[in-house]
Amino acid sequence: MRKILFFLFSIFLMKASAQQADTVFLKKLIESHPDLFDAVLKDPEHKQVQLIYTQIDYDKHNAPKFTNYSYRLDPIL
Repeated sequence: MRKILFFLFSIFLMKASAQQADTVFLKKLIESHPDLFDAVLKDPEHKQVQLIYTQIDYDKHNAPKFTNYSYRLDPIL
């Protein structure tokens, strides 16, 4: 029983500490270039468009820092 509780608690902590994606950056990018994105985004419900972009930056110690961006993301609960 302890192992099950530990496992469930671990999953909860991972979910709670997960970085939330920025949803504004990609939306502004897409809207600023309609010539590139209109064909795909005119009917996003029908085409089921979702975009996820992860930017990886490294500090002076070469440790990665992840920044997540999303557009119309439908996360799995």
